[in-house]
Amino acid sequence: ETVLDVLGDREGQRRALEELAILADGVLEREVEVARRRALLSAHLGDLAVGLESAERAVAGAEQLRAPDPLARALVAQASVLSWSGRRADAVPVLERVVGVGAASDVEVQARVQLGSVLRELQRYEEAVSALERVLALADREGEAREEIKALVVLGSIRMETGQADAASDLYSRAIDRSVEIGFRQGEALGHLNRANARYVSADIRAAIDDYDVAERLALSLQDRRLEGIVRSNQAAVLHGVLGDDHAATLQAERALTYFEEIGDAVFAAQCRDTLAGVRLREGDLVRARQHLAAASEAAGGAGHDVWMRAQLARRASELAIASGDLGGAAAELRSILDEVSAAGLVDVETSLQGCLGEVLARAGDGHAACAATRAAIADLHSGVERPYLVRLQHALALRAAGYEDEADAAAAVAAEELRATLAEFLPHERERALAIPEHERIVNWVPRADEGRHRLVVASTDAPVGRALTGGEMIEVVVDRALRHDDPADPVERRRAILHRVVTQIEEQRGAPTVHDLATVLDVSSATVRRDIAALRDAGRHVATRGRRSG
Repeated sequence: ETVLDVLGDREGQRRALEELAILADGVLEREVEVARRRALLSAHLGDLAVGLESAERAVAGAEQLRAPDPLARALVAQASVLSWSGRRADAVPVLERVVGVGAASDVEVQARVQLGSVLRELQRYEEAVSALERVLALADREGEAREEIKALVVLGSIRMETGQADAASDLYSRAIDRSVEIGFRQGEALGHLNRANARYVSADIRAAIDDYDVAERLALSLQDRRLEGIVRSNQAAVLHGVLGDDHAATLQAERALTYFEEIGDAVFAAQCRDTLAGVRLREGDLVRARQHLAAASEAAGGAGHDVWMRAQLARRASELAIASGDLGGAAAELRSILDEVSAAGLVDVETSLQGCLGEVLARAGDGHAACAATRAAIADLHSGVERPYLVRLQHALALRAAGYEDEADAAAAVAAEELRATLAEFLPHERERALAIPEHERIVNWVPRADEGRHRLVVASTDAPVGRALTGGEMIEVVVDRALRHDDPADPVERRRAILHRVVTQIEEQRGAPTVHDLATVLDVSSATVRRDIAALRDAGRHVATRGRRSG
């Protein structure tokens, strides 16, 4: 059964456990061991209720034996299932009890690995590192290769979460190599999953996707539903955030969410809903975005220790507030979490949030405060910060708001260079889809202030048919002036609508028919904002002709 566990043959394990149960019948020590093994197998297969029941039975039986080793092994199994069920804080005292019962060194190694893993998830990093370094020393002496691999993976995660992505990737590679050497397929899968995350934050997206694919295949072959769910959740975030493949991202996130809600894992359920909220926000469906975000925040509130997850949700909430026109709410969301992130030592996350705060302040017209936030972010920018080109774009927006035009253009140019390098290894159609992400469009379409008022774009001609793809002869290039005028309204929403009406009129005068997406690109706002503005203008009796609707 042990060998089949290493190889990931879950069906073979089931059969072996059935035989073991027959052989153990009536002998308490053997019954305890069978219950312990059944707890772990059930948990791997996603049946956590059965896993917890079997673990509790193993602990109760071991306590009757009054022997340290069986009790320690049963407690490790119980803590593992508690952790996989999302009850990480409950697992800590169980594991601390193991360390104190005087069990054999191999059992102590297992307990310390699990303790290090749980402490890492609780972001108690110093305690986690202490436990894991002790594991590596014991594992080398006792020949516990599997526990050594698990310790390397958890140490890698700590390095990545504290801003050391390159060191993390090296640790994951060591874990993968060691796993392949001994045939430990679950360790290999964990190594690939975590190395994918490290490569993602280091902007090596193509290699990250390849690692996710390997991890997914291994998880499926192992029938490990939890690992499969984690892979899918992480894949979904990358597909949405970097590649713009929202259809695939939704499929992956929804499949993972079903499993995590089934087992009650609040952290990973929140991560799935965060991605789904981002997809709906990009589609302009603010109602469903709010619903996903509210459910994610409620789930993360039940896992209050997880500052990283709550930081991701605060960033998404700020994006939603911006789309809703609530810049004060967006700034409040970000400021509410920044101190916690800093105290937790999440350097990379703090850098990203400072950049987001700078953009919000720039949009609100407070250029100097915006620059203070983004300059702090740029000073801390290093390998390991997620999507660093966005931080540079946010810095460019802040600089422009403060009147530093040349610096703003230079920052935007660096952002464009970094974005193109990130997408360089993808196929042309993949790059095209990725560059359609609104934030990416803003980078590649950055216009220096000297040319900002004038904008060239290609639109359908007024004579072009609808209902089919257009040919080159049915498209025309137009030039519009989106610069402010002295008589534009003071209210920012009314001012934007005045510019929108002016731009539509200019395009119509050049015999063009803009789509909502065309207008969103010119005005650097979302399509949802353009639709609302057009509706308001038409309600006010203004003529606004867009492709697909010629009436006023």
